[in-house]
Amino acid sequence: MESELFIEGEPAVFMGRGDREWRERVHQASRGFNLGSECGLRLRFTVSSWRRGGSCFDLDNLTLPVREALGWSDIPFVDTAVEKGRRAGVLVASAREHAQVTPQIWMAEPIIGSVSHTEVHPALAEQLRFGGDGPLRVHLVIHDAGLSVCDFGFEGCVKPTLDRLWPIIGGRPGHPHDHRIHHLIVSRSAARPSGVSIGIEAMTVPHILPPLPPVPAVSFEADEPGVEIVTTREQLQSLVQEGRGHLYNDFGGQIPRYCPIHEVGCLGVRQMLKVAPGRLSVRKVWAERRAPLLSWLQRKRKIFADCACPR
Repeated sequence: MESELFIEGEPAVFMGRGDREWRERVHQASRGFNLGSECGLRLRFTVSSWRRGGSCFDLDNLTLPVREALGWSDIPFVDTAVEKGRRAGVLVASAREHAQVTPQIWMAEPIIGSVSHTEVHPALAEQLRFGGDGPLRVHLVIHDAGLSVCDFGFEGCVKPTLDRLWPIIGGRPGHPHDHRIHHLIVSRSAARPSGVSIGIEAMTVPHILPPLPPVPAVSFEADEPGVEIVTTREQLQSLVQEGRGHLYNDFGGQIPRYCPIHEVGCLGVRQMLKVAPGRLSVRKVWAERRAPLLSWLQRKRKIFADCACPR
């Protein structure tokens, strides 16, 4: 059975003014409120202004404090949206269905944890752009069973994926115009073996622009004898065929298990080849011996863990 609850007050953004007080208000107001079996979370924010402290804010940063204050994590989807109105607050509701946007993009490897970048993600290279500053609806479909649809923080999959959409929604590396996203759906599907499918559509009459021209990728030097940076599927396939050495998956973030050191012959490395030819979305670091790889990781202050993949 679906249910809903309206919590009045100006919604605070993550790490912004009033964040702690807003979380406490949501927590207290939602006591005894249950989503119900197999229901997802629907949030409808009403704000009095599109700016905070003179700057635009993002829907994912508006959603994060409420989602964490509610405490639910094992749910099938989050459907969140924002509008401007006189009665500020958030409508919290359980729902069995969510909005849908037809996916145009598939990132074969999920982006986990915020990672600095300069290049256009390969999956976005041929995509048309939404010009102007009109509102957008974005649907992220997560295919990896181990990733949460609820993690809107820096170490999850949602925020880093939205950060990479700047070639389509506007902005530049590290500064996407994600304030344009007024409706965000994050759901799960086993339709693909891994990664994230992305659908984007304009909520008003769109201003479509051609794809961005190719941007040269930054060259990463290993600067450690015996260590090589792997940036393309072709390089990775060659290493897998040789079947020797150790491979580090440089996801970034703060969770070691997402940045494992694999043996090249393990199942996890073979699964990394399930991507299109060309540049990898997440770079790898290879060494024939483990010692120089560990030395490089320690000098670069990288987090890591040993993989648990079968061979």
